[in-house]
Amino acid sequence: MESADHNNSSSSSNTSNNISSLRVPKTCNYVELKDFLVSARKENTNIEMNKIRDIDSECRKVWQDIETRSILRKQVITNCIQETELSLQKAKESNNDSLIRSEKQKLNFLNMEKNVEDILVDYNLKIFQKMCG
Repeated sequence: MESADHNNSSSSSNTSNNISSLRVPKTCNYVELKDFLVSARKENTNIEMNKIRDIDSECRKVWQDIETRSILRKQVITNCIQETELSLQKAKESNNDSLIRSEKQKLNFLNMEKNVEDILVDYNLKIFQKMCG
């Protein structure tokens, strides 16, 4: 999941500071991943669109911040999907029914989280367009 950490450096320093404060999970452990996603998604709700005074520069900065956070979350989820698919393949090769079931459940959860991210991006875009035109 290291690739998710590399996107932080290309953003503005404020965005980087906010994102670097997030604890990106080192593994795809369900609890750690869910805690990360909940925490990271809360950051989007903390953006105060109604306090924007300079539409051009501030709106651009807000959207970059929202987009960067979303990309980070999607990368973490995608990396975990790939890791889980590999684990599922190994479980199938070893005929480990218990592990197969567990990995399938995890894969379903991860795909659901990926869908949630898509919904959040659409929602954020609608709000952003309403506020920043």
